[in-house]
Amino acid sequence: MIKVESIKGESYRTVGVAWKMPNKEDNNPILQPGNANKRSLSLDLKNPEGKEALLKLLETADVFLTNTRPQALERLGLDYEKVKERCPRLVYALFTAFGLEGPDRDAPGFDSASYWARGGMLPDWTPAEYTPGRPHPGFGDATVASVVLAGVLSCLLKREKTGKGDFVTGSLYGTALWYNFHGIVEAQYPGHDMPISRYQVVRPLTPVYKSADDKFFFIVEQQWEEKATAFFTMLGMDEIAHDPKFTIVAESQKCMKECVDYLDQAFAKVPYEKIDKVCSELNMVHSSISTCKDVLEDPQAWENGYLRKIQLENGDSLTVPATPVCFGSQEQAQVALAPHLGADSREILKELGYEEARIDQMTEAGIVNTHGK
Repeated sequence: MIKVESIKGESYRTVGVAWKMPNKEDNNPILQPGNANKRSLSLDLKNPEGKEALLKLLETADVFLTNTRPQALERLGLDYEKVKERCPRLVYALFTAFGLEGPDRDAPGFDSASYWARGGMLPDWTPAEYTPGRPHPGFGDATVASVVLAGVLSCLLKREKTGKGDFVTGSLYGTALWYNFHGIVEAQYPGHDMPISRYQVVRPLTPVYKSADDKFFFIVEQQWEEKATAFFTMLGMDEIAHDPKFTIVAESQKCMKECVDYLDQAFAKVPYEKIDKVCSELNMVHSSISTCKDVLEDPQAWENGYLRKIQLENGDSLTVPATPVCFGSQEQAQVALAPHLGADSREILKELGYEEARIDQMTEAGIVNTHGK
């Protein structure tokens, strides 16, 4: 896979400092997960010769993926209709913030705004007592990538049968609505006004609670009335084990605030290890709520290969998520570090037929960045 960047490179090459991480060339952790196993070609696409180099590359490519805004692609002459004339077998995939139509078609967007803020999740998922939190970056971007990948694979299958490429798009906003289908459907019916208070729940175990060792946890149990007495008894909460207010759903709903406030105090005296043990013995769906630091120590992630260690050029060890899809016929791929900006420019241009002397001239003119090679 070849990553085509501007002469100065994309923002993830420098943005790590905003999250208190190194961003030196030999130690750039945040660049690694999305750029491993790629080659870097750095071009000035506003220069006709830089644009021509990209088009030569696209003539040899199966797929072109870009998140450049449509109006900028049109100005460059790299919109789908123009590229299709030269590369009819190419699958052209375009990521946008809000889609290709509508009043916001040309608006800029990051996932915090276009995905989280516009998608309806943040206010509806936050208990009514609190202000919605600001999401961490990258999550929405990754989900859009997965959606567009499905479209790309479908286009490649079609091309095998027809010989023709296609145009596939996906947006941060559209993907947020797709993944938030539960909320979108619920919002159309009375009684589902969001956000709700943690006291406006069906069962007393629905809210998030905190254990004696300061672990937040979820318990999700559909057969609550059948298991409630045993659950409270095994936790040593005999005083409520047979109390209908806590064990019968209809009775709980008459005094849910009283139940939730009581359980807040009761769970705060029980270590999570004991809660975990009881839930497991009763086959109740449950989990402690992990921080990212917790995830780094989770044996479930390591034993399934969902996390892996890589070594950066400066010698530091870094843990990164692995691709979560596994194939029985293949071993887990080795990880090559994210490339330096323009590190492969010279090699790629030579593969496209450029002579060394011409590459040197293009480098000198600022049309291509060859990373000093």
